[in-house]
Amino acid sequence: MVSDRSALFGGKLGQVLPATTTAQTLYTALATTEITRINICNVTNNNVSYYLYHNDTGTTYATADALVFNKTLSGHATDIIEAASQGSGITIQKSGSIGVTTSAANHLNFTCYGIVQKVR
Repeated sequence: MVSDRSALFGGKLGQVLPATTTAQTLYTALATTEITRINICNVTNNNVSYYLYHNDTGTTYATADALVFNKTLSGHATDIIEAASQGSGITIQKSGSIGVTTSAANHLNFTCYGIVQKVR
């Protein structure tokens, strides 16, 4: 049992504050990666909807890739999606990605943390 949960999360892998309402890539894997935590922070007073995608073959995001679909985040609120333990996060294959879409530009900041497989 890890008493300090931050040890489970690994390093910061990507961050994006989407400037448009079209899909943006949050992280693209250069090697197999476990995403252990994703923070979504609403930096405005407005309620904003977001979508979160996982595509293991590239950076084209569709409903078939959705992990979270049309979830509303209240103004100045934060959502945290995190693995319960190491090994239980979202595994992304090399060249796969995590993408996001928002209903309003410049409102939600997405940050992901994880552990990248060591390449020998």
